[in-house]
Amino acid sequence: MNKPKQFLEFVQAELDKKEVGSLDEMNQQVSIIIEKFNSLPVAPFLGLSPTQMSNILYRPLSFENDVFTFECQNINKFKEVPLFRHSMFLLNKLKNEGEIKATQIGNLPRALVREMYNEFFFEERYARLPNNEDDVLGITMVKHVLEISGLMKKRTGKFSLTKKGENLLVKDGQAQIFNEVILTFLNEWNWAYGDGYPEFYQIQRSVVFNLYLLHKKCQDWVSDKEIGQFYLNAFPTLVQEAKWPFSPEDEVINCFSIRFLNRVCLPLGLLEAKEEVVEKGKRIEYYRVTRFFKESFGFKETV
Repeated sequence: MNKPKQFLEFVQAELDKKEVGSLDEMNQQVSIIIEKFNSLPVAPFLGLSPTQMSNILYRPLSFENDVFTFECQNINKFKEVPLFRHSMFLLNKLKNEGEIKATQIGNLPRALVREMYNEFFFEERYARLPNNEDDVLGITMVKHVLEISGLMKKRTGKFSLTKKGENLLVKDGQAQIFNEVILTFLNEWNWAYGDGYPEFYQIQRSVVFNLYLLHKKCQDWVSDKEIGQFYLNAFPTLVQEAKWPFSPEDEVINCFSIRFLNRVCLPLGLLEAKEEVVEKGKRIEYYRVTRFFKESFGFKETV
């Protein structure tokens, strides 16, 4: 049904139930009706209401919000998050060495990049021995996240721990490091970094909905295109930002798949992935939520 028509019919049906004696009373009733309408679940939002969606789109992600709570206090569980393992590796490297000299353009040195590559990234698709930090997105990402979170700094051409980073490592504050890294990655790191797609900032701003989408639709294996279509159903106006003139819908879906499913959820240990080769040169990616996701997120019963 046409949304404006649906809204007007809803308002009229609600007003027909009331006896309104004055214009002020009518205005008051209309305000109540609008609030009620905006609290109704919407199918493309997978049962969330417009009010809930507004609340989660215009606030930074927190571990407790209108849709879910996230809690992980088990240090052994932290190790299931690749981004945390990468972060601890680099932080402990700085702790042991004190300072690490940056390259002329401010990157991590090649020797350290290759050490991290051999430790964490050598099995990735299209992996090749890197010549510099820019050859491995995951290394660039963890460097920036640690700098943004205030755990690591670069001064006079050298990387070192901040006081905050030093204190947390001395106190074995892995839980706080975990929280700092995850929230910085989700709220402040630019997910669009280097992916070649239009800005599509909505994909990052809707992170709470994105995680809710995984909860609702990815309990078992589902293709990246199907997940992307669910996302596009919720935010169809994103096609107006697309640059592909012949298939703007596919551009949004592909961007969501790469930017969120592949480059956010996999480093956070929220999804596991597999692929199916359907014909030469063509693959279908499938995802489902991990045990870590199921054990760490609590989705609210009202949702």
